[in-house]
Amino acid sequence: MKWYRLAADKGYAGAQYGLGLSYKNGQGVPQSDAEASRWYRLAADQGYALAQANLGLMYAQGQGVPQDLVRAYTWLSCRRRRATKVRKKIKTSLRGS
Repeated sequence: MKWYRLAADKGYAGAQYGLGLSYKNGQGVPQSDAEASRWYRLAADQGYALAQANLGLMYAQGQGVPQDLVRAYTWLSCRRRRATKVRKKIKTSLRGS
């Protein structure tokens, strides 16, 4: 957990997401939806797709954050738009091969 925390504090989105998961599930740290959402938000702001999806679900269910279906939709849409861009990029690459 020490290394996750150090990397997350340095701004590494993957570590921030991992720390969010740890707080969500109470693995190695006390379970806290509020802390989970805080770490997911930091990773989501950097475009980390899994954090965007998890944060969207937390807003939809009001876990660790006030329930807000508009924010839930926004974060879940970010995740979807990113996935669509990646699929298009792969498709383009495959056509060029």
